[in-house]
Amino acid sequence: MTVIAAKKKKKRKPPRTKTSTDEQHARFVKAARDIGADETGAEFERTFRKLVPPKTGRKAAT
Repeated sequence: MTVIAAKKKKKRKPPRTKTSTDEQHARFVKAARDIGADETGAEFERTFRKLVPPKTGRKAAT
């Protein structure tokens, strides 16, 4: 006895709309400003120093 497998139809994804690089950059900058990101990285460094203890006298493995 043979079993015939039914073919499943693949669902098509909706076509992606292409955005220009300038539009995407503008959205990215707006989103970064909305969440309060800074460009200097100073806030990152401040937070990083709080979380990571300072290095001890041990040598790093190379």
